[in-house]
Amino acid sequence: MRTYVLAISGIIAAGSLLSLMLPEGQTKKYVKGILSLIILYVVISPLPKLLSSDFDIKNVIGADYTEYSSDEDFLDGISANSFKTREKLLADYLSATGVKATVRFVGKTGNEKEIDYVNVILAREAFTADKSNSIDIDEVRKSAAAFSGVAEEDIRVFYERR
Repeated sequence: MRTYVLAISGIIAAGSLLSLMLPEGQTKKYVKGILSLIILYVVISPLPKLLSSDFDIKNVIGADYTEYSSDEDFLDGISANSFKTREKLLADYLSATGVKATVRFVGKTGNEKEIDYVNVILAREAFTADKSNSIDIDEVRKSAAAFSGVAEEDIRVFYERR
């Protein structure tokens, strides 16, 4: 691999040096074209050998790739942070439309990174005793689904109880 990189670097350096030494004109165009073909040959020449042999990633990276693994705790933390961010964004969106609510994204069992459903809990103070500010639950569900990208049937709307 190192020899391959050195060959590419060398041919490019030699071509650049030769290009600087040649005078402007037709000859320079032809020499540049030939150098381009040589560089292309150097770049693709190892491919047939690579494709015809048994390819092993260990030979390319020079290490045992089995010692690397994903950090599940880190990925779970990113997923939880993503849920919290999306919850806040949706709550802020609903608040801007006049609906005060708490939002909770719930992950699927066995795959906490994927959303199972969303709970939208309407705040008690969002309602007055005379019901002059009634909230259309279907409209809340539709707008929450449109904003969050979650299917409408996966949006659950509740009233806060105390």
